[in-house]
Amino acid sequence: LSSKPNPGTITQTATKICYGGTVIFSGLQEGETNSKYTWEISYNDGECWEIPADTDLTNIDGDNKNTTLTLTNLTQSVKVRRKYQRGNNELNYAYTQPLSVEVFDNAISFENDFSVYYVRLGDNLTLPTAITKYPSTVTLTGPNNNTNAVTSYTITPTAIGEFVYTYTAVSQIVNGPTSACTRTRIITVVVYDGTDCDFGKKYTY
Repeated sequence: LSSKPNPGTITQTATKICYGGTVIFSGLQEGETNSKYTWEISYNDGECWEIPADTDLTNIDGDNKNTTLTLTNLTQSVKVRRKYQRGNNELNYAYTQPLSVEVFDNAISFENDFSVYYVRLGDNLTLPTAITKYPSTVTLTGPNNNTNAVTSYTITPTAIGEFVYTYTAVSQIVNGPTSACTRTRIITVVVYDGTDCDFGKKYTY
């Protein structure tokens, strides 16, 4: 019987990243000659493993079956390992030690967590206060493409239409990624004419 194959070792560019970030896994030490490599990824702390593919959790770049595995837009913590198979013998294989990457999601939420708000033309509307998982500096810009910071969360619209406001939260997470994490969320304010009976019926529940 042949000895158990040497899978080599792998390394990673980061162990902690922000939501939507990128991490690269590389073959630091190759295994034996005449080798076949396959990357594997786990989304449930090593309980199940699969060959990486583009999903709603991450995007795959580069050669995902050999030297380098690049995970972009990563939205969930994962573990990665590389399988080494000796020659064409599918029963003669070994795995590297799995490496972990922790994703920090500083998501923005609101007390009622609505994304659309309605206000009658000429009335006041208090925009919601952002709630973040980690201590953050939050700025609010708008409406629409206006990049100036909103100084008052109480607005009095003067025109009918739909207006988009953007919340941006920046946090330097303690014991987290080395760089600050930034998350955004938009809300839409619908300003309607109170004398428009059809509109009032449409949005009365």
